[in-house]
Amino acid sequence: MEASDTISDTQLSEEKEALAEDQAKQARLELDALLDDLAKSIESKFFERAVRRRPKEIQWRISQALVLGNLAVDSFADDNTIQAVFGKTPKKDRPYYNIVANKCDIAVAQCVDMQFSGGEKNWSLSASVDTSDPLEAEKARLMERTIQAQLERCAYGRKVRRAIEDRVQLGTGIIKGPVNTGRTYTKYEPTVDENGQTIWLPVPAYGTEPSIEHVSPWFFFPDDTVNDFCMASDCIEVHPCSALDLKKYMNNKGFDKEAIKQVLLTKPDRYLDLYYSDYKGITDTNPYLFEDKYMLLEYHGPITLDALLQIGITPSYESPNEEYYGEVWVVGGKVIRIELENIEASYELPYGVSVWKRDPASIFGFGSPLLMKDAQRVAREVWRMILDNAAASSGPQIAMHRTFVEPQNGDWEMQPWKYWLLLDSSVDVQKAIQFFDVPNYSDQLIGVLELSRKFAEEESSTPMIAGGLEGGELTESATGQLLMRTASTTVLEFLSEDWDDNITEKVIRRMYAWNMQYNKKDEIKGNYTVDVKTISEYKNKQMQVRDLERLHMLLKQDPEASIFINRDELFRAQLAAMSIPNSAIVRTPEEIEQIRQQMAEAAANQPDPAMMELQLQAKELELKERELALKEQQAQFEATLQQQREAWEHEQKMAANAARFIEAQSRVLATQNEKEIQLLQLYSSMEDKKAALAYAERIAVMNNETKLFMEELKASQKARDQLLTMEEMRLKNRYGTGI
Repeated sequence: MEASDTISDTQLSEEKEALAEDQAKQARLELDALLDDLAKSIESKFFERAVRRRPKEIQWRISQALVLGNLAVDSFADDNTIQAVFGKTPKKDRPYYNIVANKCDIAVAQCVDMQFSGGEKNWSLSASVDTSDPLEAEKARLMERTIQAQLERCAYGRKVRRAIEDRVQLGTGIIKGPVNTGRTYTKYEPTVDENGQTIWLPVPAYGTEPSIEHVSPWFFFPDDTVNDFCMASDCIEVHPCSALDLKKYMNNKGFDKEAIKQVLLTKPDRYLDLYYSDYKGITDTNPYLFEDKYMLLEYHGPITLDALLQIGITPSYESPNEEYYGEVWVVGGKVIRIELENIEASYELPYGVSVWKRDPASIFGFGSPLLMKDAQRVAREVWRMILDNAAASSGPQIAMHRTFVEPQNGDWEMQPWKYWLLLDSSVDVQKAIQFFDVPNYSDQLIGVLELSRKFAEEESSTPMIAGGLEGGELTESATGQLLMRTASTTVLEFLSEDWDDNITEKVIRRMYAWNMQYNKKDEIKGNYTVDVKTISEYKNKQMQVRDLERLHMLLKQDPEASIFINRDELFRAQLAAMSIPNSAIVRTPEEIEQIRQQMAEAAANQPDPAMMELQLQAKELELKERELALKEQQAQFEATLQQQREAWEHEQKMAANAARFIEAQSRVLATQNEKEIQLLQLYSSMEDKKAALAYAERIAVMNNETKLFMEELKASQKARDQLLTMEEMRLKNRYGTGI
């Protein structure tokens, strides 16, 4: 009995396991069938919307062709060729005058400047008005800094600029987010080595952060039964994916790895390549765009509670209508990802849509190029007329009778210095060939061209003056020019405010909700209010700051103004109007009062002004006495220096006189020597002894005369020196300089 009981228990356990396996397989089959039905419904919805959206996509292609001009394959849906008047050869690549591209660039630049005119942030968070927590304001600032850092990491500014470009050119700008994105980064952790020293080693880490994404209108398919995105029930975003992209999703915990494997067993469908033929055919630079790409559909919309429970998802909050917004990713007929909305209980699609010119029949709007389509066509055709007329009127037209004339070289093309043969001498050459001019109408055509440019400015609400270029008639006064430039961007400011309402406010509010739900830092969480500063508020604030500065200058220049103006409140108003990054820069009223008391005490401890005046006068007298003593010492020094200088001059004079005496003496001796030499030579050559003796006596007489002359010279020099010394002594005694 015990053995049979054991066998029966084993069989019962095996039967239970088999039954459980059958039930699990059946549940899996039912789940797969449910997911397949969900995938088919999403794909069917996409195909229907894609077909119905065809007219809007034609508008987008025309818009982008208008912006690109000759760079596009065609020019706003008409053939960019003309038929020749004679013959059948068309003329291609004709000149294209593009007024649309410049206007769109100005509009994009102005809108971006209005979004970030106050820096990279035109929004702020503040504590709720009904809060009683005194630290709520500081926590709100911490949350604001956290969101700003997250936006900077996901390149929010660059993605906004791309969305604004889509808004201007295609009529619709789309921003998505926040979405959860995984980020792998390296962090450093301390560890102790074998020597007991602490070292920091790199450790790979994984974190989840919110991200903001730009979505092109070409890849966005919202509910097309409404004309306002705020009323759309769901939307589908298309992602062209390669096989490698799908393999990367297999490593993400939020995706179904087995479903992706099944999709990779099949080849990509050709629908994505065929459907986006218009998109990639705007230019002829890359005909292989989206080739061999899987069409991944990202669906956002309501999912019933029953469907979620069957899938195995249990919401953490209650819905009033038993429907929850969810996210479903479909590719190749398979659901590879399904989850609830990132931000719980938001009950809205995670997209923001802003249009340029509202289309009453569509969520998507009209872009600026479509508004200038007629003006662009006129400008293009008139410009070609100007060139054609200028070419035709640049030289004479020729009419000839080929029976009577022919070119000598057989070439009928007009060339300089060409010979023409008159075949019949009886025919007047003036009748055989004649020249006439074509009238030039460039001035009239240029007027039409300028008129088309003005129409484009009016239709696009983007005057050239808004881009810093000349446009329209400017007022001579500086104030008039400033008013005109300010008024030139009024329409663009209105469009910028619409962007803030539909994009900026939603993005910041959702980022705040994301951090409240996912961020682990409790010190930043609380009940805050999102405040988006529009361009009008920013301009009004600038005017307010300017007026406060003028009032401050008035207070400085006119002391009587302090009777009417509260200086403390004026300073507080100026500080409040400034964008101060840290509140600690401004002192609290208590700190200000304490500083004023310290200044008052310091002023009370200062010495008596009368005593300070007497001390100052005493110091001035002392300084004057010192100054007189210094002047006396300076005079004595200068006198001593002058005596020394005069002594040096006397010595120089005496030395010069001695040098002159020695020089004169040397010249006399040299002359005497030359005479003696000449006489001796003459004496030695004489044969007559008497004559020689006479010459010898003559030499002796000359030597005596020389000696007498030298003695007289010395006596004269001595007398001159004595006279000079006496004269110097007389002068020095007279002027008191000393000897």
